[in-house]
Amino acid sequence: MKSTFIESPWMFGTLGLWYLWPILEAAGHECQYFALDGDELPTEGFDRYLVSGTSPQAFELRRVGDVLRAHGCRTIVGGAHATMRPDDLVGHYDVVVKGEGEEIVLDALDAPPGTVLSPSRPADITRLPLPVRKAQHRFRYPLPDNDGSLHWAAHLFTSRGCPMRCDFCETGRFSKIWPSPVRYEPVAKVVQQIEEIVGATYWYDEQGQAHLFDALMFYDDIFPLNKHRTLALLDEMRRIHHATGMIWRCFMRVDVIAKHGGQAYLQQMYDAGLREVLCGVESGSQRILDIIHKGTTVEENTLARKWCKEIGLRFKASTILGLPGEDRESMEATRRWLFDNLPDRVDVNIYIPFLGTPLTDSILRGERVYDLEIVEPGLHTDEFWYSGKNRATNALCRTSSLSRDEIFEFRNRLMAELEAIYGAREAVYGSHFRFPNEGQLI
Repeated sequence: MKSTFIESPWMFGTLGLWYLWPILEAAGHECQYFALDGDELPTEGFDRYLVSGTSPQAFELRRVGDVLRAHGCRTIVGGAHATMRPDDLVGHYDVVVKGEGEEIVLDALDAPPGTVLSPSRPADITRLPLPVRKAQHRFRYPLPDNDGSLHWAAHLFTSRGCPMRCDFCETGRFSKIWPSPVRYEPVAKVVQQIEEIVGATYWYDEQGQAHLFDALMFYDDIFPLNKHRTLALLDEMRRIHHATGMIWRCFMRVDVIAKHGGQAYLQQMYDAGLREVLCGVESGSQRILDIIHKGTTVEENTLARKWCKEIGLRFKASTILGLPGEDRESMEATRRWLFDNLPDRVDVNIYIPFLGTPLTDSILRGERVYDLEIVEPGLHTDEFWYSGKNRATNALCRTSSLSRDEIFEFRNRLMAELEAIYGAREAVYGSHFRFPNEGQLI
């Protein structure tokens, strides 16, 4: 059987599909991958079409399904949006897969139209084959070293899940996407994947010249969460860094860093090639951090920024305006924190009420737990990225103290101030992604 993988425009390919690839090949299926930022949508020549996407891509997901089914294609959809909103895709695809697909992808191939499948148990990621990276050359992340040299990173996960409870997030403790405690790939398996990337995976420049990837972008929710495992992995990564010059970037939490040794822990990661971290600062107001159950403190955010600066690590701060209980004073606190600490890169977002988060689900149940109101409940939040619709930021909620317009206007003024300091707009956004034009599909 021939199957095709299709991915919507994005700066990094879908590892979820790439993990399914070797499972399908081992069962005798021939696979091919298509990325819709450059390929036309193929409507013939394949027995099954496996499509994956996130909630901000839901509009494109529905259109892809409709086009394929109009041509008589057998279709299967999975990924984050299918997990959170299977009802939104049932009429557009033959089969909808909720949750992780490794255990049920072969069943999905033969499932009758109208089927919604869920795995009976979380995937044992210690036993999964490595993802097939035949399409990795199409997706690369620019990552500069401290000497100004530019490296190109491939993306990978070494764990699945997050034990924290951030009320605005889909992937925390109560997640439907990662339905279990944190699961870790064995260190030896992670090292095998890293060596495959930096030793045998290529990207191509405009002249068609092949180059090995020489950097990594870890998409674990909290890369250094388990200190014992992280230190064992760092021993291997330090060896690879010294042998190849490989550098890397990851996500982390400031409380985890403080708990596991603070600056010394960061230094160990820097010595193994870490050059940039992204931390969810979220707010400069401790009251807001407590309301959303972030579990961190303003002081920890400040310390983490200080430690990174002293080591030479780039610190990217992600902040959110318009969270529950937001008022003028709390927004000013966020502004003051940014100007007092001047992170190397900044994201200033406005809260978007994605389905599947504790915050949004509580509001939709009619509970009065949070001081937040969704102003346009009929609006499809799946049309919005974390920083807005088609890169234009939108405010969809209000609090008892602030209207949506006041939140939006404050954000615009803050961005103008930051751009005056940081210079070019890209330096402020530090954008990782290519945002598709409205309606872009094929």
